[in-house]
Amino acid sequence: MLIRPRFTEFHDIYAPQNDLDFAIPFLNEDIPLYVDPFLIWKSPSLADKGLHQMIVAAFNNLGALVRGGESRGGDEAANRCFRV
Repeated sequence: MLIRPRFTEFHDIYAPQNDLDFAIPFLNEDIPLYVDPFLIWKSPSLADKGLHQMIVAAFNNLGALVRGGESRGGDEAANRCFRV
C-alpha cells in the first residue's frame, strides 16, 4: 500500500518524474495551474486568442459585479470560475 500515491503509481505506470515533461500529481491533492493571459494573447492561434478574450471578459465581469455592489455575486462567480 502506497502512503501518498501519485496518479501514475496508482495506475501501475512507473515513470520517474524527471523523465516526463509534465507534472505527475498526487491523488489526494490538486496542483495549482497558472495561466499567463499575455502568452495566450501573443499566440498566433485563433483558438488561443479566443481563450484570452474569455479570460479578460471573466475578469471584467467580476469587476463589474463588485463595482455594482454585488460583492456576493462577485465572490460566488470567482469561486465558481477561478476556485478562489
